Amino acid sequence: MDIKPLVSVCMITYNQSLYIKQAIEGVLMQETDFPFEFIISDDCSTDSTRKICQYYKELYPDKITLLLPEKNLGISDNFYTTLFSATGKYIAFCEGDEIDVKLIDIDPKTGKFKLSRKVLLPRPEKK
Repeated sequence: MDIKPLVSVCMITYNQSLYIKQAIEGVLMQETDFPFEFIISDDCSTDSTRKICQYYKELYPDKITLLLPEKNLGISDNFYTTLFSATGKYIAFCEGDEIDVKLIDIDPKTGKFKLSRKVLLPRPEKK
C-alpha cells in the first residue's frame, strides 16, 4: 500500500544547470518524520538541466517525479502543470536555482506546522 505524502515539494526549472544539483540535493537532504513527494518539472531547458534532473530521478525513483514536457510550456503553464501533479495535503514551492531549501518546521510545543521561508498552501482542487 502506498503512503500518501503529507507534503508535495514542487520545483520548476528552466536553464538552471549551474544551480539545479544543489537545489535538488537541498530538498532530498531534508529530514522529516512524514512522507513527502518531490516533483520536478523541467520546461525544455537548452542547457544540461534536463540531464541533471534525469540523473537524480534515476538515483531516487521512488522519491522524485520528473515532468518533462515535449515543448516549452512557459513559466505559468509549467507551474500549474507541476502544481496539479501534486498529491500531498500541503505544497511547498522552491525554484531550480534555490540552493538553501528548508521545507517546513513543526512546532514541538503544538505539533503544528509553522512556515519557514516557504509558504505552504493547501492543495487546490482540480476543476
